[in-house]
Amino acid sequence: MEKVSYGGWPNCIKLSNGQTELIATTDVGPRIMRFGYAGGQNLLKEYKDQMSKTGGDTWTETFTNADMLEFETLGPLVKIPADGGKVEYVERWALFKVKVGEDESEIDKKVLPLVKKTIKAGI
Repeated sequence: MEKVSYGGWPNCIKLSNGQTELIATTDVGPRIMRFGYAGGQNLLKEYKDQMSKTGGDTWTETFTNADMLEFETLGPLVKIPADGGKVEYVERWALFKVKVGEDESEIDKKVLPLVKKTIKAGI
């Protein structure tokens, strides 16, 4: 775990296993702002008009192009009571590097076994 600056937010945390990396800002949220292969393309869309901003209650985290399916994860901004209140939001992500064509059956044939293996492993 490393403290870094990212997208104009000075208080970010970077987690990396050398192959993939995740950067979350603690200036808003906290919110995951980057996820992808180390040194590679951010799989989350970066909206230039939202970079470095704080405040507000509308955030968009999406990405799609010819090589990638869109995914999005948002939770409401809430105030946590100081007298022992808490909030928990858990997600399990897996990133697969698989070459597939545009045919649905090929996607099912190559990706579905990886998803099932991930679920079975409890990831």
